[in-house]
Amino acid sequence: MYTYVFRLLCALLVGGLLATCSGEGNVDVGYKGFSAPVDSLLRDTTQQMLYVDSMRLEVLKATNDTDRVRWLNELGGIWRGPQGRIMADEAKRISTTNGDKYGIADSEMRIAQCLIRENKYKLADSVIGVAEVLAKQGKYNYILSRLYVMKGDVQRFQGNSTVAIPLFKQGINLAEERNYQDVESYGYSSLADAYQLMHKYDSTRYFINKAIVIAKRTNDKMRLSLSYTIMAVLCRFESKMD
Repeated sequence: MYTYVFRLLCALLVGGLLATCSGEGNVDVGYKGFSAPVDSLLRDTTQQMLYVDSMRLEVLKATNDTDRVRWLNELGGIWRGPQGRIMADEAKRISTTNGDKYGIADSEMRIAQCLIRENKYKLADSVIGVAEVLAKQGKYNYILSRLYVMKGDVQRFQGNSTVAIPLFKQGINLAEERNYQDVESYGYSSLADAYQLMHKYDSTRYFINKAIVIAKRTNDKMRLSLSYTIMAVLCRFESKMD
């Protein structure tokens, strides 16, 4: 009798260990509060761009909703295609549930970013307006500085450089005041491109060099890549093919 019980206990123990090792059984596999599409995208092992893959891991490793929302919003900002919007919408859902006003404002900004990428400029401008109201109410200056630059981008992409330039400068000034160097670099590169569209190449070179200096200082390789691309286009316009 005792031998039988001992063997049964051993079998149960080994079975439990095997289930744990194989990921089966009632084992905690992480946060279960994501919507099904988001959970599937986060756990998909298909390689994307490096930034996307690293941020997906950060979302899964997060131990609280504040960090989850932060990384979901970052994903919304950089993940091209419908996936970015899905991540930003999820961040907004979690933030709304928790009454996290900063998270909501950030999510609205990322949703606007996704809309800009889809060339839905009128809708993007409307969403930016919602985010701007929230940012001003909460005095979220980082979000506000980015929103000013994004408002400029909406105009720039529609060929309205003269309207875009003061918006870029507004965002840059707030970023410089608060030392948001990533926003400074973002603003300067957009400002440079606006001047390039107006064929004001001296101003283009001046501002793109400022963007490059800051991107190097902060090791912002994505912004650095974009800035070099703008510089290359400028050289082509000036017939400096070497």
